Amino acid sequence: MVRFRVFHLAIVILAVFAIRAPLAAAAEVNGNIVSVLEAKRDRFVIESGRRNLIFQLDRDGTVFINDKESKLGDLLPNDTVLIVYEEIGLRRMATEVRCLGK
Repeated sequence: MVRFRVFHLAIVILAVFAIRAPLAAAAEVNGNIVSVLEAKRDRFVIESGRRNLIFQLDRDGTVFINDKESKLGDLLPNDTVLIVYEEIGLRRMATEVRCLGK
């Protein structure tokens, strides 16, 4: 009986961590577009603070300009964007890019 309860407790703990893990992996950053390199696997560079960050748009990633779905190539330098991304190894994979002002 005690082993059965310990087993269930272990399953519940693993389930809680499995649910929370993907949520903790996503991050957000604001910045201005520096350049868009569509020819290089949908990569783009933003300036956030005093540093440049390079992102790659995920296969299922979406780009919104004024709350309308758009393409990465529609973004122009100096557009202010909000990026939701996940770090996979050393790469930053953007899952959502929102242009905050054009």
